[in-house]
Amino acid sequence: MPSYTFGGKNGRKFNLIESNDRIVVRTRNQRTLRDAVRSDKGRNILDNFDVEQRFPEADVSILAAKQHTFDKTTLRDEARSVLKEEADLRFAGRVLENQETGESVLYTENMFLQFHADIAPTRCEEILKQFRLSVKMQPKFSPNSYFVSAEEGIGMGVFDRSEQLLQMPEVELCHPELVTARSEKTIHPMQWHLKATTIFGIDVNAHANVANAQTITRGKGVVIAIIDDGFDIDHPEFNRPGKIVAAKDVTKNSSDPRPKQWYERHGTACAGVACADGTQAPGVAPEANLMPIRMASALGSFNEAQAFIWAADNGADVISCSWGPKDGNWANPADPLHTTLSPLPDSTRLAMEYAATKGRNGKGCIICFAAGNGREEVKYDGYASSVHVIAVAASNDRGKRSVYSDYGDAVWCCFPSGDQGASQFNQPAPL
Repeated sequence: MPSYTFGGKNGRKFNLIESNDRIVVRTRNQRTLRDAVRSDKGRNILDNFDVEQRFPEADVSILAAKQHTFDKTTLRDEARSVLKEEADLRFAGRVLENQETGESVLYTENMFLQFHADIAPTRCEEILKQFRLSVKMQPKFSPNSYFVSAEEGIGMGVFDRSEQLLQMPEVELCHPELVTARSEKTIHPMQWHLKATTIFGIDVNAHANVANAQTITRGKGVVIAIIDDGFDIDHPEFNRPGKIVAAKDVTKNSSDPRPKQWYERHGTACAGVACADGTQAPGVAPEANLMPIRMASALGSFNEAQAFIWAADNGADVISCSWGPKDGNWANPADPLHTTLSPLPDSTRLAMEYAATKGRNGKGCIICFAAGNGREEVKYDGYASSVHVIAVAASNDRGKRSVYSDYGDAVWCCFPSGDQGASQFNQPAPL
């Protein structure tokens, strides 16, 4: 059973199981799956699968055997064998999954490891060479840390390699790069969050005192970094000269944070709520500058760490994240996702710690995360419940916690949002 450990030798170990009905395929040169699979045999085998998830930035798709399939395990194995013969597929491999929820977990050939601070660089390099690891990056957020890759084709051997390294006395942390589908925490940008107003003839007075705050400051001189899927920086709300600072795409490693896929709209919406200039609708801090950081990578990717480091090193005062692990279905109390821990990878944890302690010239960046929309305790979300994070839940226009919003001791505050669809379930949300 593949396993990995977050938190070092005395940290928490997590076990994964092999899916019996899914495969993961990766194409070459940004080809679509249909373009990459050319043989009749390969195309026939694809007809027995549905595309369950896509990770377009990595050219990766997860395929699930169709429901009517009698022997899904045999089909899975046959598909792997057939598709491995396709020249335009980089690999066709097994999918691992969370034993409790069945959620797919993908592994790469990369690992994050950190040696103890007193280990000499020459000894670190000896160990990396011994385990046939190539250095991709030496992150600055902690001493003696490395982001490395194993040899191509190592497959699930990356788990054993990581555990072997972790048991060495010189090694403090080590885990594979594991990724899962990222969930965007949907926002409901209604202007009643700014001040008391009237909507459809109904007085709404459940705002966040933003109008009063703006009599003191409208955010001038503040840099808000938003890490999200893509940003329309050409929008009239953001094209004031000097509004955009230190734009970055950590997924593509470029300076263009604009959306790359048609569905990448979440970052623009989040940026608008935070700091739209007010050409049509003002943000909470309309005079603040925006640092848009596009991160379209899956949850758990090392790009998460790079995003926080970029924000901290380029002058961010606030880092805002409205994404995280997949939420459970808020209307279904029996959904196992409600009580399944989504841990924070060591690489991301250390990068967040760096931002929270070294950012703002040593004063530390303020890091905010949306608590989530699953009507579940935030403590199961390793991101929003981090000690370095302000977790923000959602409240409705009656001044109560929104019916779908997460809750718990890790929540610092609620921000006006909505109760979309709550009435049909007749489930009032408690405070």
